Amino acid sequence: VSPVSYHGTSDNEEPLLLNINGDTVAGAIAAAIGASRLIYLTDVDGIHNSYGEVVPVLTQGEARTMMNSGVAGGGMIPKIKSCLVAGVAGVTCQVIDGRRPHALREAVLGAASGTTITVGQPGTTHNANR
Repeated sequence: VSPVSYHGTSDNEEPLLLNINGDTVAGAIAAAIGASRLIYLTDVDGIHNSYGEVVPVLTQGEARTMMNSGVAGGGMIPKIKSCLVAGVAGVTCQVIDGRRPHALREAVLGAASGTTITVGQPGTTHNANR
């Protein structure tokens, strides 16, 4: 999603455009349309724990903890925040490595790759902060 948005006009009547974060908008769209899944293609292989390992599955609470503790940072913050917004509407989010050939097709077909943020209740710990 590449959402350029209209913000009004300048004093000389030129349109003022904003480049809204695509992650933020994607989460809002997924929630609004009642999507079951949202897949983020990115340039990393998933969300990493403090040891640099990809965490395959996170609950929303675990994802929030990783973000708030600083374990997850940078460009992952808007993705996690949008996953939390989408998760309230029951959307499961997956962050996958878009550099890999066929990554999206494999994810759509159910392959486990990257990190999935589930909408379920916390149960088992997935070594999120390990």
